[in-house]
Amino acid sequence: MRFEVYPVLYFSREQPRKVYGIVRDAAGVPKYVVQGTWDKSIDMLKVSSWNGNMEKPKVEVDDTSLRRIWTANPLPKGSEKMHNFTKFSIELNEPEDGVAPTDSRLRPDQRLMENGKWDDANRKKLEIEEKQRVVRKRREAEKEVAMKRGENYEEYQPTWFVRVQDESNGALIHKYKGGYWEAKEQQNWSKCPHIF
Repeated sequence: MRFEVYPVLYFSREQPRKVYGIVRDAAGVPKYVVQGTWDKSIDMLKVSSWNGNMEKPKVEVDDTSLRRIWTANPLPKGSEKMHNFTKFSIELNEPEDGVAPTDSRLRPDQRLMENGKWDDANRKKLEIEEKQRVVRKRREAEKEVAMKRGENYEEYQPTWFVRVQDESNGALIHKYKGGYWEAKEQQNWSKCPHIF
């Protein structure tokens, strides 16, 4: 099965936050329509007929097959003060013991911001960004020297991921290569760069 999402333009006459997609079988024949809004609910309906156009299928659905497949949870009290985030979104950044020192939840500027220390957070953010620029410039200089000497230069490699081509669409993606959970279990973060 393959799922295609059809974008709804932000400034269109369509219902705001609308989601619409068609699920096709291996031969490309539309089987289901998925529709709703990303902030309320999503429904799925069986396709009863379609126009046979693979590029721009026009489908008819069987209304009796309507099945609610997702419903948004109510927002927590006071969420309007937290960008209308869900409980899950709000808790994503909660600190956790034993994570890699490169975990974004450990960013000192982020912690300062969450504690309401905006000026300190902005200063720390600029400091971290400057540190990253220095490292990038050093790598670029090392690469240039290696190229002038006719030597190979090994590009930066992520610690836990490898860059591969996605089989379904050819895009370059990062695929987990292993090692993180073992390092976490042993609390051995020696492979982690010092980024903060």
